[in-house]
Amino acid sequence: MASVLFEAAKGFSSTSDEGALRAQLAERLHMATGRAAFVRDKLNVVACPPNPVVSPDVIRTAMMLERDCSDASGVSHQVGDWILRRLRSDGETLGVAGWQRPVGDADSLLIGLLADVGSTGIARARLAVAKAEAETRARTEDLRNALLSSISHDLRTPLASILASASSLAEFGESFEPATRKDLATTIQQEADRLDSFVANLLNMTRLESGGLSIQRVAFSVPESIERVIGRSLSRTDRQVKVRIAPDLPEAFGDPILLEQALWNVLENAVRYTATGSPILISASVVTDRIEIAVVDSGSGIPEEDLERVFEKFYRSRPSSRQPGTGLGLSITRGLLEGMGGSVSARPRNDGMAGLMMILKLPVAP
Repeated sequence: MASVLFEAAKGFSSTSDEGALRAQLAERLHMATGRAAFVRDKLNVVACPPNPVVSPDVIRTAMMLERDCSDASGVSHQVGDWILRRLRSDGETLGVAGWQRPVGDADSLLIGLLADVGSTGIARARLAVAKAEAETRARTEDLRNALLSSISHDLRTPLASILASASSLAEFGESFEPATRKDLATTIQQEADRLDSFVANLLNMTRLESGGLSIQRVAFSVPESIERVIGRSLSRTDRQVKVRIAPDLPEAFGDPILLEQALWNVLENAVRYTATGSPILISASVVTDRIEIAVVDSGSGIPEEDLERVFEKFYRSRPSSRQPGTGLGLSITRGLLEGMGGSVSARPRNDGMAGLMMILKLPVAP
């Protein structure tokens, strides 16, 4: 019997699944007594072997023990051929264990102790669940606070520029030189594009978090997607972007709209950290059965320990903390690529120069 108790304690400590623990306890009680056993928590009942014959008196007593929390003792209650014992921990009732009275010299004290060890395991499982829920709530609260902080800054900044430019045009437009009016109109367009990109990232993040992102997998031209993204970016920056496309590049398989959003985030990141006049290189080639799109910037790069962390929500490495941004773009890029069966990674440049390479991979279209 002592060996059964020892093995049971090991088994109870191997899982935090309350349902599995209750099933284990019923099985261990059956092994210890050689007769039927059950563990119940209100309407949830597990038995070993299944469907034992239990009298109404046994059921009524078990229900009474579940409701009566005043008795914190470890007393076992005998009802006919059955022994019932409340499962409890720190004054909380966790259910009732029942087993048929063993035949022979089985140690009833050790059997009761087996039930108590099982109740300790169940209490530990509930604490683990409560801890996980608390950690989830804390992470959700952190995400909400970071999101509110990000929105308050990254919405107000372009909105302020748009309002200032629009009000200037409305009040003094006729007195401005054509070049000034054009500059103000360009500011409105650029800041509106910035807002559009930011809102798209927020929507995509929400959809990724909720599992509601709609992905249309089709064969599409990667060079055309790259061209559209560069066209949007060049209207907002004076950085030089060079493109190298491998000859006879096959079509990729995924969602072109989502790829363009992901590539836009990566290119915006490259523009932000590349000095004026320094080039940014975008290349596309086939490696095995994947199309690889590499975005290479000429910035200062990031520490090796941050190469993976930059894809975490709101994480910003030390060099990037001095630049404006939300820390959402690369996290969303990874979610979008993985949703299409692809991936994204960061690595230092392979030509010995300072800077960073972002590698986006998508399946080749079948």
